[in-house]
Amino acid sequence: MEILYIAPNNDLAELFFQGWKNAFEALGHSVTRLEPNMAIGWLEKHPVDMIFTHSGEGVLSLDPRLINQRQTKVVVGALPANRWNVSFDPHTPLANPSELKVLRLLDQLVLWSQHEPFLYPFFYQSYLDQGIKVVYLPYAADITLLQPLDFVENPAKDLIFIGNLAHRKRGNLRLLAHLLSQLDPRRVEIYGDDLWGEHFGIPARPFRIDHTWPSKFAQAAIAPNLHTHRQKSRMIQVNNRTFDIPLYGGFQITDHPLAAKFFDPTEICIAPSPREFLDQFFEFLHRPDLRESQIKAAQLKLRKEHSYFNRLSSIFEAFELSAQLHYGGLDYSPTRFNPGSERFIPNVHLAYWSMEDQAFGLLRKLKQRIPWV
Repeated sequence: MEILYIAPNNDLAELFFQGWKNAFEALGHSVTRLEPNMAIGWLEKHPVDMIFTHSGEGVLSLDPRLINQRQTKVVVGALPANRWNVSFDPHTPLANPSELKVLRLLDQLVLWSQHEPFLYPFFYQSYLDQGIKVVYLPYAADITLLQPLDFVENPAKDLIFIGNLAHRKRGNLRLLAHLLSQLDPRRVEIYGDDLWGEHFGIPARPFRIDHTWPSKFAQAAIAPNLHTHRQKSRMIQVNNRTFDIPLYGGFQITDHPLAAKFFDPTEICIAPSPREFLDQFFEFLHRPDLRESQIKAAQLKLRKEHSYFNRLSSIFEAFELSAQLHYGGLDYSPTRFNPGSERFIPNVHLAYWSMEDQAFGLLRKLKQRIPWV
């Protein structure tokens, strides 16, 4: 197949593009990537079998008449769209209402989201009301990059953390203070924003999102994976580090209970409370044998259930194509997730989330106009 991937030219878009691209090319397909403003004219001259893009990025560059005429399949990573104008996270914007006008005209369309399905009737309500199905596709591991594990029992660092602190402060500062106070600063490596130095006196190296940073996870005994307060309290999603850390040979301790949906306790360490997190950190720090066995088990789970091939297979299934894919001696099919308990979201919560979302939006506008806010 000929695949067109429409995305802006930035580091974050590049990070996720590489996973889809490597999976498609490993299966023998051809992938072209274009920025949205270039896609409009290019599509008129170049027929493709499938288009990948995201809400807020390339949807408005699509011509439904031309796409339907060529019977092109379209896959879109969806942003929230609903009558309440509310997102599950103030940092996740709403879809442009004009996008829905384009999407509802497409004959062959699959929308997907990495967020938990219980959220869909509320936050993706506008799509569902138009009869547009939203497919659940959690983050995944690019196993085309998986290398034989080169485990080091006593690495030079005890802890490595890659990520900014600004959006993780709530609920994590006390835990981090206790943890870092018990470690030798020379055996701690952090890539992130300046807040690490301000709060803990540990200067962070500059953090740039690219395809090379995950390889650093294996350079320390433990790579903590801390989620935001909203991700945990609202059970929105697990982050992509949940899959990247074991992929690159790192040992993970995560604070998100939702990780148990994807991994068993023998594969990654899940410690939702600060007390559990601290106890487990120092237990595993002195047990390299347990760290090694868990990394191996987690990598095996990635290969079986959490690769881009599994997620791609789910997309093919949604289009009623053959969903059985083959790579590296294994067959891949859609991962069947335990749906878990359905959660009811009271209207009062929706109202609160809506007000919170609007407040953050106003604050962002103020910061753009008044730098010191």
